[in-house]
Amino acid sequence: MVCALGVQLGEAGNGILKVCNTEKRIRETIGLLDDFMARGTLLKREALVPRGRLRFVTPLFSETWKDRSSGHASSFKDAQASSSLESMKLLRCRIADGKPRRLTCDILETLYLFTDASFDSDKQSGLGAILVDGAGKVLAWFGLQLMLEQLAPLLDAGQETITGELQTLAVAMSLLVWENLSESVQLMVYIDNEGSKYSLIKGYSTSGAITAVCALAATTLDAHFVLSWFFFVCHHCPT
Repeated sequence: MVCALGVQLGEAGNGILKVCNTEKRIRETIGLLDDFMARGTLLKREALVPRGRLRFVTPLFSETWKDRSSGHASSFKDAQASSSLESMKLLRCRIADGKPRRLTCDILETLYLFTDASFDSDKQSGLGAILVDGAGKVLAWFGLQLMLEQLAPLLDAGQETITGELQTLAVAMSLLVWENLSESVQLMVYIDNEGSKYSLIKGYSTSGAITAVCALAATTLDAHFVLSWFFFVCHHCPT
């Protein structure tokens, strides 16, 4: 067992390395979040403290979780909105209950996930994905057609399209369906929607439905120790 800079490494003898935060770092970070949540206010200069601290809690969970509370936003307000408080609660739970990151030699393998989705309020909508290994071999794929009534939970009042929600959902579904295939690997995720890509990177969106799907994706990535990277790929770019 080795501890350095708040990180604990252990159990490497059988080819599996477990990485986690030390108990001291966990206690300090949870105490910091509890203090801010109890006060209900957070000055911009103070927000940089938990942001910096969370950057160092990297062994515990994926990149998606760490951007849920940012002190650099130009519209930053001292009084914490309910969404910010909910994000802090979520982060607190992840820090308190998260499992150590488990790394194996499989982390040297890279898989490629391509996803897409479409929405048409007058016709059928759909989503799909394909998983490919480093040699170009197709490991798995799926495609779904969706009726408008099935999409009701994703539609807000007056909303005309949910393409972004479906594009994000395609990624989350892929992670869930193929969780055993992507255990402890590097995963390159290609998405035909810039908004979905950035939402998955940040972990949240102005859309409540997309934020919920991002949380599902991040939880799945953490549970299976996947090192993910998100790219935008345009399926209709001229050659």
